[in-house]
Amino acid sequence: FLSRSRLFVVLHVALQAAVFGEYTWEVFGYCWELQFHPLLLLLPYLLLAVNLGCFLLCSRANPGAVTKSNAAALVKVYAYDGVLFQRGLVCPTCTLEKPARSKHCSVCRTCVHRFDHHCVWVNNCIGACNAGVFLLYLLSLAATAGVLAAVTAAFLIQVLLLSNAMHGTYLDARGQEQPVQIPVLIQ
Repeated sequence: FLSRSRLFVVLHVALQAAVFGEYTWEVFGYCWELQFHPLLLLLPYLLLAVNLGCFLLCSRANPGAVTKSNAAALVKVYAYDGVLFQRGLVCPTCTLEKPARSKHCSVCRTCVHRFDHHCVWVNNCIGACNAGVFLLYLLSLAATAGVLAAVTAAFLIQVLLLSNAMHGTYLDARGQEQPVQIPVLIQ
């Protein structure tokens, strides 16, 4: 974790491919047959496109690297508080004056303006210039997960209702016939 690696980027893309492969294979086709609204079925794919766009922007965008050409301008953006951020301090690695709210990222090997963190999932720092896109990335990821869960839950409920499983019975541990209840179905 001390140098940039595409491991988590590849893992992230592989996990999304697996989730959407499963959704397409197991849920989408059956929901289409059950006449779910097409917009509801296509919404996860739309959110995936938004998420992948934000992912690419966030991973490729300059997070706000402090350079010789922009250091003088960035020093004026935020006031130094004299406690955490002192005027005149120089980054020992970059040999540039540190603007207030900047931090040197040991992974990317550069100082980043309004540094938040280094994200292994996008393989980039999150700073002043890509924080907004990163938040959109997180929101679209959460929305995608929520919509996938809602569509899958609606599908499972529909299958449960169509199967008449609620009107069935089962044999308990004593061999007695019992009506099916929701806790049994959830197992």
